[in-house]
Amino acid sequence: MNFKINIPVLLFVALSVFAGCGRSGEEAIFVVPENYTGYILVIYDQENGAEKEYKDKARIYRIPSNGILLSKFPTNPGWSDFPKFYYRNIDQENEIRFTMDRELPADTVIATGGSSGYASRDSEGKKGIRFVQYYIGTKDQIDEAYEEAENLDIVKLVDTSQTREGL
Repeated sequence: MNFKINIPVLLFVALSVFAGCGRSGEEAIFVVPENYTGYILVIYDQENGAEKEYKDKARIYRIPSNGILLSKFPTNPGWSDFPKFYYRNIDQENEIRFTMDRELPADTVIATGGSSGYASRDSEGKKGIRFVQYYIGTKDQIDEAYEEAENLDIVKLVDTSQTREGL
C-alpha cells in the first residue's frame, strides 16, 4: 500500500484530539484596592468565603486590603487565558498589565505569578487547603511581597478566619 501523508489534515486531527482531551478553566478577573501592591492569595473552597461572582463567564475575585481572599469558588483547573487585574473596578483604564516575564520592570507596576499550592491539614495529606498566589507591584515590591508570602501559614489563616466567623 502507498499512503501519502497530508500534513494539514494530520495536524488538524492531532489538534482536535488534544483539544478534546484538555479541559478549559474559567477566566479569572482580580479586582484589588486602589494602589495596592503586594501578594494576592486566594484560598479556595471556603464555606465562610466570599460569594461566587461572575462577569461574562469570568470569575471575579475582589481582593481585600490585606491581599488574602477566602473564596467559595472551587479550584480552577484546566487551560484559560492569563488572568486580568484591575484597581478598584473593572474598567480598561484601571487594568494592571499581567506578565510572565522573568525580568520584572523596576519602575512599572505589573501583576505576575499564578502559582498554585496545597497546604496539608493532617500528616497524611488527606485534608488540605488549595490556593493560588499572584503579586502586584514593581520588581522591588514584588520581591518583598514574595518574602512575606513565603512566611504565611495558610492553615492558620483559614483556621483563624473560621474561628472569627464562629464556625
